[in-house]
Amino acid sequence: MKSERRPRASAPGRHPYLLLAAALALVSALTLLAAPRAAAAGPTFTVTGTADTIDAASNCAGVNASNLPGPDGVVSLREAICAADSITGGGATVAFATGTNGHPFVLALNPLVDGGVDDGPNDADTGDLDLAQSMTITGNGAGNTIIDGGGTSRLFDTYISTTAITVTISGVTLQNGNVGATDSFVSAGAIFVNSDDAMNISDSVIVNNRATNNIGANGGAIDSLGTLSLDNVTLTGNHATFRGGAIHSGGALTIRNSTITGNTAEFGGGISTGTNNGIATTITNTAITSNNATDTTGGPTTSGGGIGIEATDGQVTITGSTITGNQTLGNGGGVAFSATAANTGSLSLGFNRVAGNTVGVGGNGTGLYTDGTGAVTAQHNWWGCNAGPGSAPCDRVVGPAAAAYTPWLTLGLTASPATITTSQTSTLTASFLKDSAGNAVSAGNLTALVGVSVAFGNAQKGTVSPPSATITASGAATTTFTPNAAGAGSATATVDQQTVTANVTVVAPPSFTSADHTTFVVGQPGSFTVTATGTTPMTLTESGALPIGVTFVDNGGGNATLGGTPAAGTAGTYPFTITASNGILPDATQTFTLTVDQAPSITSVDATTFTVGAAGTFTVTTTGFPSPSLSETGALPSGVTFHDNGDGTATLSGTPAAGTGGTHQLTLTAHNGIGTDATQTFTLTVNEASGITSANGAAFTVGTAGTVTVTMSGFPTPSLTESGPLPASVTFTDNGNGTATLA
Repeated sequence: MKSERRPRASAPGRHPYLLLAAALALVSALTLLAAPRAAAAGPTFTVTGTADTIDAASNCAGVNASNLPGPDGVVSLREAICAADSITGGGATVAFATGTNGHPFVLALNPLVDGGVDDGPNDADTGDLDLAQSMTITGNGAGNTIIDGGGTSRLFDTYISTTAITVTISGVTLQNGNVGATDSFVSAGAIFVNSDDAMNISDSVIVNNRATNNIGANGGAIDSLGTLSLDNVTLTGNHATFRGGAIHSGGALTIRNSTITGNTAEFGGGISTGTNNGIATTITNTAITSNNATDTTGGPTTSGGGIGIEATDGQVTITGSTITGNQTLGNGGGVAFSATAANTGSLSLGFNRVAGNTVGVGGNGTGLYTDGTGAVTAQHNWWGCNAGPGSAPCDRVVGPAAAAYTPWLTLGLTASPATITTSQTSTLTASFLKDSAGNAVSAGNLTALVGVSVAFGNAQKGTVSPPSATITASGAATTTFTPNAAGAGSATATVDQQTVTANVTVVAPPSFTSADHTTFVVGQPGSFTVTATGTTPMTLTESGALPIGVTFVDNGGGNATLGGTPAAGTAGTYPFTITASNGILPDATQTFTLTVDQAPSITSVDATTFTVGAAGTFTVTTTGFPSPSLSETGALPSGVTFHDNGDGTATLSGTPAAGTGGTHQLTLTAHNGIGTDATQTFTLTVNEASGITSANGAAFTVGTAGTVTVTMSGFPTPSLTESGPLPASVTFTDNGNGTATLA
């Protein structure tokens, strides 16, 4: 790649070409000069005011350690830089008083203020801050120390230096830099690093800078032809017309732990880099996201939405970084790599997340586009799906240059344990710990995936919580599967365009769902189905005595039949134990009660005899279950009662009163709610001793017919006889009904 190189400014009174000739004559001296050296520690200049001023009595060349602060008693940022530039050999530190925190340093002394003519890139009095010596600029944090170009000025420029210098910047925000419309150098919206110089930037934010006033403008934020190193720097919202929306590098470039997002250019929406003269570009643990290589007037075909690489004979290495959401109208949504046939530059892309990048209609290589003959190694990257970059929906690797991208990282999902009971849980682990060849991947290589969100869902036979988690340093994210039913369970994990599934077999120990009792009736067929839930196959067994005529049969599938016709005499309750077993502990046991009912029947005789004046008793007995209640209807002789004993028996008892002799017809009823009540016609006989109840004398008249009736009491009916002589023609006749006739 042809880098735009600016000539090194000469020392006063020296012509740059004479210096170059001298340098060529002294090769060893040139080698030493070309390597920036850290300067010895020098003085510290503390900025106390935010206005962009130089005391009227002097200019930048007249500012030094001996006259700061000037007459106004304030040290401006420009004055501090001028003083640092005055230190021969460099080494000064520019610091900031805490009173300046939060107040932007707006570079107001720009060429337009001086009459509308660019005074030249090495005019330290106006425009950008010219860095002529090695120095350290230490801010109070990116949120506190804010250096602002006001939309009309670049911020820093090492062009004025006459020797190789190293500048270190930390803890600042650099914003609103803009290459002036009349600036003779059209690139570098915020910072220009000249060849042989080095700049180290850390813990800073570089935002909303522009190099857009010329179709060849490079480096919306930074244009570096020297050595550039970034660590924990965020570059966002920067724009260049040509190369490198955030960064254009034609020299050595190292980026670590940084974020480059939302920048725009025609080539390399985020970064444009070239590796001339064996110089390397190394990007590690950096997020390059949502940058755009878009069409600008007069530029080349857009390419390299995230990174555009033009390699000659240097090495570009990108490791452990995130390249997502970038876009281009042309080729290489994430990365575009170009190396012509004459070049030997190479690209090594490993253990990165390259996903969700896009190209326009007709564009190729959503993830990586390779062009030319440079060697490309792109193994062990995550391309957004498990299919790999050879096919959608993964980010694609496309181009005429061969790219070795096998194997790639894959998303897996496992369940542990894979078989659980309904009362247990399973841990689902989504990880990138296996590559597409099935080889283990060290978690230490997966820094690009740490913090990536995993969406868990689509749970079958259960739920997952939490529904999302992030990949940790272990290379994995976890959630918990909680079952809500037995069976073939599962859940999914999704990252980018890939969804994977883990199966969880949910088994359930047996549990009875049917009632623990039933009732049969003697002599009638009965049936009851025992049911249990749980993983099948399952066996049901019973232990305990069953009534004759009743059996227990396991039907399989978690149900059994208790059935049959209970035999006579089996009425009662039968407790027994049913056990359900399916190999998953604990077995289920149920204490089951079978009640066998029987209709009532009166089993005692249907008659008894009492005697008047004597106590008598008779027990009525029954069969049936539950025990029948007994009642009687009909008149009882005075002195006799009927009592239900509540146990299936009743007592007829008492002392019959005089005159109650005879037979007493009663109806006995047995009732227990089973079938038809039992009834019995019962005869109570009450015996009573005989006695003559008629008069003990009678008078007849001779010749006249006479009659008299003799009456008796008693039961059974007494017979009557007489003894003694009767008058002639008078007889005594037993009537057989307890009376006799004397006539």
